[in-house]
Amino acid sequence: MILLDQPYISEFLKRTIKENNLSAFDSGNVLKKGELKLLNESEAINIMAKNSGERICTTSENAITWIHKNLNRPLIHKHINTFKDKVVFRKEIENLFPKFYFKEVYLSDLKSMKPANLPMPCIIKPAVGFFSMGVHKVTCAENWEKTIELIQKDVKNIQDIYPEQVLNTERFIIEEVIEGDEFAFDSYINEKGEAIILGMMKHAFASETDVSDRLYMVSKDIFSKKLNIFREFIQKIALQTGIKNFLLHTEIRIDKTGEIIPIEVNPMRFGAWCTSAELTWNAFKTNSYLNFLENRNPDWSRILSETDEHLFSLVILDNNTGYASEEIEYFDFDLLLQQFENPIEVRKIDFRKYPIFGMVYLKTNKSNQKELETILKSNLREFIKLK
Repeated sequence: MILLDQPYISEFLKRTIKENNLSAFDSGNVLKKGELKLLNESEAINIMAKNSGERICTTSENAITWIHKNLNRPLIHKHINTFKDKVVFRKEIENLFPKFYFKEVYLSDLKSMKPANLPMPCIIKPAVGFFSMGVHKVTCAENWEKTIELIQKDVKNIQDIYPEQVLNTERFIIEEVIEGDEFAFDSYINEKGEAIILGMMKHAFASETDVSDRLYMVSKDIFSKKLNIFREFIQKIALQTGIKNFLLHTEIRIDKTGEIIPIEVNPMRFGAWCTSAELTWNAFKTNSYLNFLENRNPDWSRILSETDEHLFSLVILDNNTGYASEEIEYFDFDLLLQQFENPIEVRKIDFRKYPIFGMVYLKTNKSNQKELETILKSNLREFIKLK
């Protein structure tokens, strides 16, 4: 079962549903009427109620609201809360990472906290969050007050964009900074409790203080080196939490000793805005939606042997121009695309409604990584026209 919800459904997913006659329900009125053959609400509820093993894939955490309201499967609700609430998740896996520092704090208490009592540097983010919104890195105690001011400004701008089950700015979590390379990967736990890897991508950053989602990339080399260790890691999480027939989108860092530390594990979805499954398709031509829903275990040995050496990337064009959306007339995608050797797909997004201009998928020669470094560090001002 696929639950379609705001804010976005990719053309790739629409084709997958249509060509494979998959069961899907629009829980967020995200599609145009008649765009796909869909279940109605009662049909969707009946299918999931009758089959306790029915696999559920959501396109957005917005669907969590619908699940809580309509689905009488207590174990599903428990697992959603375990992974969606970052404080609950840290407590659940505390015995696996006993030295990891975290602290729950309410927004109203942030200003009165004493930064001298916190590990520096540290990360502050909403306990129930999404898409790096409200995430800040504090490098030293002297930056504490400035960071709290930025958080309070963020809250005013983002608190009404998503439902509170997706983004809640009342509670925050403070965590020690995890140094090392960052990755995101998709997996599911099958009915036997076995971990199956569906895809992965490396998260690149412009600087040590950068916490944005600007650039993700994958290649044959990146995938082959991390496949087994990611599988072993998520297997431990599955055993700890007891999940089965469950989809996960996991973000981790690998420290200098080689230990994998989780940043967060997101329930019942791939990358937000239909991103990671599509990147996997671009790079490896294996369909992660079908692999999960049809209980497939991708033959990664064969797939990788048939894959070339290019880098495949996802560029998220977050508005870091310094200008508010109401000051901007338009974003020049034609000019942007001239910067890349092989754009695969362009998604234009309403930047007055969401804090991003759009997304671009790329195929890049390894010898031409400068185009990725340039867009990673860009403030995007050259691509906007002000009013």
